[in-house]
Amino acid sequence: MTNKKIIELDVLRAICALAVIAIHVTADYTNIKSFSILQITLVYINNISQFSVSGFIFISGISLYNKYNNLSDICAFYRTRFIKIMPTYLIFSIFYLCFSMVIIFFNTHKIEINLIKIFYRLLTGGAFYHLWYFCILFQFYLAYPFLLFLYKKNYKIVLLSTFLIQYIWGFFGKNIIDFFISLLGHDSISIPFIFSNIFLFVLSFFFLEKKEKILNYINIKISLFLVISINIIRTLPYYYGLQYFSYETIPTYYFNILSAVNPVFF
Repeated sequence: MTNKKIIELDVLRAICALAVIAIHVTADYTNIKSFSILQITLVYINNISQFSVSGFIFISGISLYNKYNNLSDICAFYRTRFIKIMPTYLIFSIFYLCFSMVIIFFNTHKIEINLIKIFYRLLTGGAFYHLWYFCILFQFYLAYPFLLFLYKKNYKIVLLSTFLIQYIWGFFGKNIIDFFISLLGHDSISIPFIFSNIFLFVLSFFFLEKKEKILNYINIKISLFLVISINIIRTLPYYYGLQYFSYETIPTYYFNILSAVNPVFF
């Protein structure tokens, strides 16, 4: 077990936190009814800030690999990580569930307590819309010992495999979920899975090992140019879609290009 202080992670956390704020501040573009330059500007800022969640997952991977790159006691690892984060998750989830019930009561003068729905929301991070990240984090904690074992066996195969999994999941993930949910007789639902960011998580192990070499190869100007250019491509579906549709009615095929571009962007 190692635990070297990585100063750069604090800077990256701050950048990701600012990006999260930018996402929420600019999200109101969905309510703008007429197409305008302002709306597209907000879309662009919103899109370019969406690296934040992937960034936090990348940070989590680096932090775990930095501290637990030789796991001798998996049970102790699980106990430590879940004790650290589970109480916070449960406190805020229960708060938001109660808050939602109060709002419903004021609107309908009825209180409906469905234990199955409450359990489902706790299990999937659905107590409030931003808590889904905890669900992803729990999954990565569960998977970390297994991913670490595979990575140490053959890191090249693991990096390639996880990249393909993440890329394919970007195209077909929702369809796969909907298929299995339909077998259970339910409608489409949204459940966060680690496959959407599994490559970035494992890539963080490699980055920590080869940090100096990787940073020496990175050209800041070229990197910024690529980020800005790729995000222009990511904004195009909104640019054309919002000229003819409201945000809620843009056909899904407009966004097919995002499935191909997003893994590269993030």
